Amino acid sequence: MEGLRSIGISGNAAEKGLYYTGNESADQAAEWVFNHMDDPTLDSPLDEVIVSSSHVTSCKMIFVVNSSLGMSCGKTAAQVAHAAVDLYRNAATKPFDHPHHQFIVSWQTTGETKIVLKGQSVGELEALVEKAEQLRLITSTIRDAGKTEIPSGTLTVVAIAGKTSEVDTVTGHLNLL
Repeated sequence: MEGLRSIGISGNAAEKGLYYTGNESADQAAEWVFNHMDDPTLDSPLDEVIVSSSHVTSCKMIFVVNSSLGMSCGKTAAQVAHAAVDLYRNAATKPFDHPHHQFIVSWQTTGETKIVLKGQSVGELEALVEKAEQLRLITSTIRDAGKTEIPSGTLTVVAIAGKTSEVDTVTGHLNLL
C-alpha cells in the first residue's frame, strides 16, 4: 500500500488495485489502477468486503484425465499443465467484478488446491463439463495437437474450478489418478 501511495496513487485506488489483483504485487496493483484511470469511481471507497481468510469460500481446481488413452506420465503432466493455464486464463480475463475473476482471489487465499482425477472415457469427460457448465463453474477442455502420442483433436483432460462444494457435486465420485 505504501509503495502505491508513494507514486501518487490514492489510498482507495491502491486498495482496489490490490484487491482486484489478488494482492499479488504492488506492480500488478499499479498496473490495474493505471488501466482503470478513466473509471469515475476509482477513488471512491471499495464497497466489497476485503477478502480475508476468515471470509473466503474454499475453492479448487480439478483436472480429470482421460485414462482410456494410456498417456505416458510426461504426456499426462503436459496436458494437465495446459488445462491449468487455460482454466486460470479463462477466469483471469473476465472483468474484475465477474464471479469467475473473484474465484481467483478466493482460490489463492485458500491454498490454490489442485487435484488430478481419473476419467474413464471421452463421454464421461464431456458429461462432467456439461454438468459443470450448468452450475456456471469455470471449465476448460483440452484436445491434443497430435504432435506426439495422441491423435490430433483427442480429448485428453477437462478442468473444472469453483467453490469446493459445487465442484464436488460434479467430480466427487471420481478417483485420484
